[in-house]
Amino acid sequence: MIPENSSNPMLCALLCFAWTLGACSTFSTLPEEASSGVHRVEGGMTQAELELAFGDLVDAIEGPPGSIRSQVAGVNVYLISEPAKDRMRLIVPVAGIKTLDARYLGTLLEANFESTLEARYAISDGAVHAIFIHSLSSLTQPEVESALRQVLNLKKNFGTSFSGGETIFNTPSGKPR
Repeated sequence: MIPENSSNPMLCALLCFAWTLGACSTFSTLPEEASSGVHRVEGGMTQAELELAFGDLVDAIEGPPGSIRSQVAGVNVYLISEPAKDRMRLIVPVAGIKTLDARYLGTLLEANFESTLEARYAISDGAVHAIFIHSLSSLTQPEVESALRQVLNLKKNFGTSFSGGETIFNTPSGKPR
């Protein structure tokens, strides 16, 4: 929970980010009773269908099922899927964390709130990544296409608009970013 009377916006942003990470890890696995089979939503995908859909959007893919890679305009794109956990991740490396100005951390959190759409900036293994995470069983072909556009836009717009697309929401103060 975020303190209501906090006057430090960076602290509030960091608490929101920490809460989001905790919530994601809490919901990243299916309940025990569902672990034997994932209930697919109509139009949802299997791992094989996801990889075929992704393969239709890129020139070539490589790697074993569940962990494939491609390049789009010279940018590495990784597709990780785990059917047993009903999750998929589309990941694009953006920048090394060692070379990142510390002021960007707050900007990345603001962008995740205002301009990244369904994709997000995330930090892992010493790097900033553009990442799209979704349940596999309810994923649709248009969402796969949108996910790829969004993560590529986050890479392209890093350091400028930090946008995942054309939509930019107003800040809580009402001013566009």
